[in-house]
Amino acid sequence: MKTLFLSFIILLAGNACIPAAMAAASDDSEVPALAQPLRQGDIITANDIIYIPAKSSRLGASAILDAADLIGKTPRRPLQAEHPLRTTDVAVPTIIHKGDIVSIVWKKGGITLTTRGRAMDNAGQNESLRLANTSTSRIIEARAVSSGEALIVTE
Repeated sequence: MKTLFLSFIILLAGNACIPAAMAAASDDSEVPALAQPLRQGDIITANDIIYIPAKSSRLGASAILDAADLIGKTPRRPLQAEHPLRTTDVAVPTIIHKGDIVSIVWKKGGITLTTRGRAMDNAGQNESLRLANTSTSRIIEARAVSSGEALIVTE
């Protein structure tokens, strides 16, 4: 059995109209990609990013379309160069690792309290994590502010 594919242009009042199926097939755009392969733990900089052509119809909803969404992030796994990237391919770099002993800081008004705790989760900058107070073993929810320091967020 032979299959025949036809492409056609519709003329309306002397103007060419391309059917929607043909228009979508030719929908090219440029997306950010890595200029060279990177490993987990590497920090992505502006110099690591190039733009490559890609068909919008093949990218998917999780495709990264803006280089700003890559800068400062780290690959979750080794990534190849010159391939479109998804939001699940990169993460905020971990600044507090599970098991780390960190300073837990609570601030309100002019009062600051500090204690020590053991991280129960990994966390990147401004991500929340659970900490076990080393004195009381009480579990505290805090936000990672730097390597070795977490801030208890109060409303």
